[in-house]
Amino acid sequence: MLPRVKLAAGSAFGVVRLRNGRCDCRRWLPCQPKGPVLNDKSSRARLVVLEPSKVGPQHITFIEAYLLALSAIDVDAMGIDLIYAADPTSHAALAATTRTRITWRPVSVINAEDRRWVAKGLLEVWTVMRAAWQLGPRDMLLITCLTTPALLILEIISFSFGNNRVMVVLHSELEALVNDELRSPRTWGFWSHHWSQFRRPGSRIRIAVIADYVRDALTATGIAAVARSEVELLTFPVGPSDDLPFGKGVHRVAFIGYKTWMKGFDRFEALANSGAAPNCQFNIIGAGRVENIITGASRPFDESGFLGEVAQSTLAILPYSQGYVATVSAAVLDALSTGVHIVATRRGCFEAIHREFGDDTITLYDTPEQLAALVADDAFLDRMRGGAAARRARLPASSFGTAATEADFRRLLANWGFAA
Repeated sequence: MLPRVKLAAGSAFGVVRLRNGRCDCRRWLPCQPKGPVLNDKSSRARLVVLEPSKVGPQHITFIEAYLLALSAIDVDAMGIDLIYAADPTSHAALAATTRTRITWRPVSVINAEDRRWVAKGLLEVWTVMRAAWQLGPRDMLLITCLTTPALLILEIISFSFGNNRVMVVLHSELEALVNDELRSPRTWGFWSHHWSQFRRPGSRIRIAVIADYVRDALTATGIAAVARSEVELLTFPVGPSDDLPFGKGVHRVAFIGYKTWMKGFDRFEALANSGAAPNCQFNIIGAGRVENIITGASRPFDESGFLGEVAQSTLAILPYSQGYVATVSAAVLDALSTGVHIVATRRGCFEAIHREFGDDTITLYDTPEQLAALVADDAFLDRMRGGAAARRARLPASSFGTAATEADFRRLLANWGFAA
């Protein structure tokens, strides 16, 4: 008889026990998996948008944008039923008007913040497998996010899927394909790398990215698994936030999102404490609060919410030091949607934004001295704040506009045999 084995609580592997030589699954599954995603037969085709990895508001802007784009192109008139399969908290985070446009099916998801990585990955695999096995000949499955161990396992067993109309949208996990420093066995990049080595062209799981420059970066790697012909483009739409306020009074300079080393928070902190721009207010915007980095004062978002706080800033400083060559920064999309001028380092993501939108939307810099000079220039700050409305107005016609996303979905559905 094998002994009972317990891994350290809170470790990357969660808790697993062996009893009588068998894994006690109740110790790592949070609950019994919910019912089937496709639990009935239908004469109509079904497009399942499946979120097996996120809960609550995580990725909800991205997910909702896709659901709205599919509703806008009227998939119902194409003979397609739109189904959103997700955790109940993710469904609840959608706007009420969005929920009325879709059919929802609940699935079990482990929150990444619980750090139960083995359990989470296995549950994701099981959730996707059940959905893929239930696909009819005309059904389609769009997976909006996966952890990379789950992605690798699903690639290995994808031969068993009901059809080849399965697609997964990939995000920051792709960064390891362009940067071998991100492939440590203790990182998600380790699994991304091995997935790219295992995957073969023509896989039953198609892959999609949310910006064309990401597809270009993957093509440049020369990896057959992510050649341009293997990667679909499903642009993440960034709608202009016309109902949000504009900045006034003291110029606010914002750092948006998590304070990680890859995002260069230490550089932003050094700038704030340097005294280069004593007339500016340096704020951290994220996790439901605005924190003044100089005074330490912290407050909840005002009634305009997260995007409203971003919109009232003059500059969004993105001093990223690593990554974001084959990844889209959520912070840059937030800034674009509000019309706030962006000041950023020369990472691939920001260079692509600059190529499309130019100097009025984003200023690229190379040294801390250049950054300090920009925030100390009152004329520059006044000019950038005054251009916010014009930047919002240009957004719908760009590659990040909703029309581009709708065109991407029309092309994908046409490839799958459905036309408007």
